[in-house]
Amino acid sequence: MSEVIERDYLKVLNTVQKASGYEIVELGENSSLVKLILENTQTTDDSKTVFESEIYKCASFSAIVSVNEPDSFIINSNVDFLSQVELNQKEIIFEAKALSSSQGKNFIEVVGKISDISVFIGSFTVLKLDKRSMV
Repeated sequence: MSEVIERDYLKVLNTVQKASGYEIVELGENSSLVKLILENTQTTDDSKTVFESEIYKCASFSAIVSVNEPDSFIINSNVDFLSQVELNQKEIIFEAKALSSSQGKNFIEVVGKISDISVFIGSFTVLKLDKRSMV
């Protein structure tokens, strides 16, 4: 996990990564490991509970990064939030792995963990768009 990521190898989402404060820990062929540092995330109401959309956003970022192709787009997802997350947890590590690929679609599983405890699991379908598909 201490491997330095070649930024030139990351073909997508550099601006998202910078704006959201994500850290790409590992980037492999059809896989990624992304850290979400919780101190700057939004919370629900006045509580210390992390807003679920913050967790989803980093998980979907992890899925797209694991594909690592320009013009990739999430066309479907199925997610489960397994536990509430509080800011005092410091970070969530998202591991994304491609399960399969068919007709330009990549099927990615993403698991978010705090220590060894899963707090998020999701499956994402990522499609590489062509010029005709873009609006």
